[in-house]
Amino acid sequence: MAKSPLVSFTEFLALVKSGSIGETVLVPAVPLFYEIGTDKFWEIEIDDDPLVAVNKAGRKYFQESSLDWRWPAGGLAIILALKDNQNVLIALHRDAGAPSNPDCDTIAAGLGSSVEDMCYPLRLAFREGMEEVLVKTPHGVLYPHLQDDPFGHSLALKNIVESTARAIFNLSVSNFIPGEAFILETPAEEDVRVKWRGVSYLSRGIVLLDPKTHGIDVIKVLIMHAPCTLDELTVCDGECIDGVPIHRSVYAYELDEDHCPTGKIIAGWKAGARLSASQIPATQKQTPTLEKALWALGLYRPA
Repeated sequence: MAKSPLVSFTEFLALVKSGSIGETVLVPAVPLFYEIGTDKFWEIEIDDDPLVAVNKAGRKYFQESSLDWRWPAGGLAIILALKDNQNVLIALHRDAGAPSNPDCDTIAAGLGSSVEDMCYPLRLAFREGMEEVLVKTPHGVLYPHLQDDPFGHSLALKNIVESTARAIFNLSVSNFIPGEAFILETPAEEDVRVKWRGVSYLSRGIVLLDPKTHGIDVIKVLIMHAPCTLDELTVCDGECIDGVPIHRSVYAYELDEDHCPTGKIIAGWKAGARLSASQIPATQKQTPTLEKALWALGLYRPA
């Protein structure tokens, strides 16, 4: 029998202690949806001592499994509210060689990398969102200053943006400015209860079970005000592999004044340079996370 690409939880803890942990921390989980009266929620059950995926082989195991769902994963659907009253949703293009959903646009999302991510999926969603999208204005690189910050993320998000931007642009601290931001609650959000070792960890977000990756994602929508027009804006991919930027194409999906999708892609950038109109596709294939985010925004109507 072939050796499992997953390691035991004891082996995983030893890897953490030695400082040689891999690029991902993913565990098998059982997603269950409950509807008890008016109470509706997802429960994510994790074994007390789960097997753990810590590398690409482990991630591939979940994609090929017909039994195990992988946990955790998630990200942010980032909306920029511009000075010219335009609203755009930022999407990143996965290239043809991507390990999952190749040649598709996606939101800023990623996989778990710690035990904390297992219990707190919103921690993962916000970190991945800030690591993957850099918003550059004539005044500096934006980081979100949350008006209502129930998760205590604001300071940590600034640190993540600074670290990512320095790696790509070699910018100084003076190049970073706060952008007023808030979390947009849509009707698509559901309660999530992560159950591990007798403790329930509560959160709330847009939940996606992706049959292609056999992954469970939790998505939040973040609106950030940018003090510039679309023409003055530059949005960059923050993803690096082995410390080297991969410069994926970035697209701006148009939203109306109520943040509902119009179906148009109205701008694009690559490696910090603005794409010409002829380089911007009329339509793009989308990952399930982007599809779900756009669907959720289509449900939203302000009071």
